[in-house]
Amino acid sequence: EIEMDVLARLRQLWMVTDGQNITGAILTHTYEVQDGEMCQIDFAGGDLEDGLKTLDEIEQWAASRNMIALRVDGRGGWAKKLKPHGYQEVTRILEKDLPNGR
Repeated sequence: EIEMDVLARLRQLWMVTDGQNITGAILTHTYEVQDGEMCQIDFAGGDLEDGLKTLDEIEQWAASRNMIALRVDGRGGWAKKLKPHGYQEVTRILEKDLPNGR
C-alpha cells in the first residue's frame, strides 16, 4: 500500500543520508484543512541527526508549496527533540485496548 501511494504521489518518501550513505527514511503525506494544506510525517526511522537535516528539507519543500504547517504524530520523546526546531505539542491521543483488541 505505501509503495503504491508513493508511486501515485499520494505520499512522499524522503531518503535520510549522512551525505554519502542512506541512514534512514521519512514518509509524509499532505492533506487539506480549513485554512489550507498541511504536510504530515507518518513515519521516520534511522539516524536522528541526519533525519533532522532532512526535516529541514521537508519544511522548505512544504513552505514552497504554501502549506500552512508540518505535523509530526509521534511519541512524547519527539516533542522534546523537536522543540528546539520550533515544534510545539498541540494535542494528545488517548487509547484503551479492548478485550478483542491487541
